[in-house]
Amino acid sequence: MADRFFSFLIYPPEHELQPLEECRSHGEQTIRYCFYNPSTLTKEMSGKIYFAHQFYFADISNGHAAYSYHAAKPDLNFQLGVHYINHGDLNRTDVYGNSQGSFKAKETDFYIGASKIIKERLSVGLNLQMIFSNLDGYTSSGMAFNSGVNYFNPEKNYSLTLLFKNAGFQLSKYNNESENLPLKFNWALPKTKTSTLIYHISLQHLEKWNVRYDDPDLNDNSNLFGDVTKTNPLKKRSERC
Repeated sequence: MADRFFSFLIYPPEHELQPLEECRSHGEQTIRYCFYNPSTLTKEMSGKIYFAHQFYFADISNGHAAYSYHAAKPDLNFQLGVHYINHGDLNRTDVYGNSQGSFKAKETDFYIGASKIIKERLSVGLNLQMIFSNLDGYTSSGMAFNSGVNYFNPEKNYSLTLLFKNAGFQLSKYNNESENLPLKFNWALPKTKTSTLIYHISLQHLEKWNVRYDDPDLNDNSNLFGDVTKTNPLKKRSERC
């Protein structure tokens, strides 16, 4: 995701959330999934607090803290929290690689969200996010949102989820050039078989329809005299087989 800005948004603060961030299993009344999918926020989670922090190598660490609340009057479930990453001390060097000390880098995402049950089994949710990035003396900021739609079937104990993540834009830029946020459009189906067995099927990055791989071996080549030789892709593939 090096071609995206605020790429820390794709890294969950718990390793368990990496494959299952789209949806939680029914009966698990925890708010740790709701940052990624606000439609799973329920009134049973009201008053709950969540905190997680993990350490990577090279003094890199990230974490997440959240609080949820149910408002009876508009019948809405609210949450607020912060997601952050600290990149630690980074070496500062000149163009020749000579050390000139160190500097710090960190990124923070403050968010507030809400969910509502619009039918007995169907709920929707939305998070609004304010994102800040600090790299030494340089700063950047952005705004984004996560939105989700969740359907739950209690008889068959499965859910269906559609989720838009990290849709947004930069408010201030490092170098006056706009960069994209790590947008994701996912579909997921988790089903609980037993109290200890849950299987999860998901389709990720549905916003990307062109998934062709640019194989450098299939590109045109130049010989010693500078002449371009065309490569027939079908012939090349048949030779590989």
